[in-house]
Formats: sequence, C-alpha cells, structure tokens
Amino acid sequence: MEPNNFIPTSNIANKVRNTRLPRTKPLMPLFELISNSIHSIEEAKKNAGLKSEDGQVIIECLRNGAPEVLANMSDIDIYPIHSFIVQDNGIGLNEENLKAYIEADTDHKIE
Repeated sequence: MEPNNFIPTSNIANKVRNTRLPRTKPLMPLFELISNSIHSIEEAKKNAGLKSEDGQVIIECLRNGAPEVLANMSDIDIYPIHSFIVQDNGIGLNEENLKAYIEADTDHKIE
C-alpha cells in the first residue's frame, strides 16, 4: 500500500465499548448531549435567525416497562431509566458539524 493512499480510520462502536465511565459520573453522556444542544441553539441564533427566547431543549427519559403501564402508575421511579432522547431546535447536523461528529477525538468547538 502506498503511503499517499493510507487513510486512518476509527472503530467508534469499539471505542465507546472500551471507554470506561466512572460510576460517579453516569450522566456525563447526557450532559454532553445537552451541551451539544446548547451549541446548536447558539449557532442557530447567529446564523439562522433563531430568537434568543425561542431556543428549546427537550429531554425525554425512557424507562423499562410498557408506556401504557407507566402512564397509570403513581410511582414510576421503580422502573429504571434506560436511555434518553434529547431534541433541540438548533442549527442541526450541518456539513461542518457532521465532519466533526465522524472524526474520532475531534477538537471542533474546543473553545
């Protein structure tokens, strides 16, 4: 293989599996998602005309158990949260952000 044709790659799924999250910081991925949403909203304010008061982040907690059962329970905390859905009305995954997203250990938006 010629050196000019060599393109480094990264197995992101395996990198995630190999990354250890300390037991004391289980919500760090959620904080990262919220941070990304805030950046996306700030970008939309600068570039897409979003008004400051219109920025929105919605966090949905998904729990074990059927939604119809959970809806009728007074104490759903016995059913653990297994994941989150985070939505925002920011700039979205534009080309620049997509390039950074697929780059392992990117320094995009490091500031």
